[in-house]
Amino acid sequence: MNDKELIKEINKILTLEHGHLGMYKDFLNFSEKEIRRTFRRFMEIEIEHINKLEIVIRNLGAKPSLIMEVGDVFGKILDITLNLTNTPNVLETYSKIEKSLIKDIQNL
Repeated sequence: MNDKELIKEINKILTLEHGHLGMYKDFLNFSEKEIRRTFRRFMEIEIEHINKLEIVIRNLGAKPSLIMEVGDVFGKILDITLNLTNTPNVLETYSKIEKSLIKDIQNL
């Protein structure tokens, strides 16, 4: 993989991290305090991921930019159809997304 391809792939991961951050923000007004606390922590982790990915991209001499491809990004990554009907399904899906991202990052 050349630097240009690597930067493109890292920018895709960066896009997903921003997506996670946005999804977690939806839970900040949730009535249950423990759920709010959990998702606030998830947001802190995503911000850390975003900052580190942006540093890697800049160190490669590029500018971080979000990339969206046609289609369901998460479904495409996981090779599944998403059906998020309740909180446990949402949490399970987010967990699968995180595991997939960790594998992708390790493969870089």
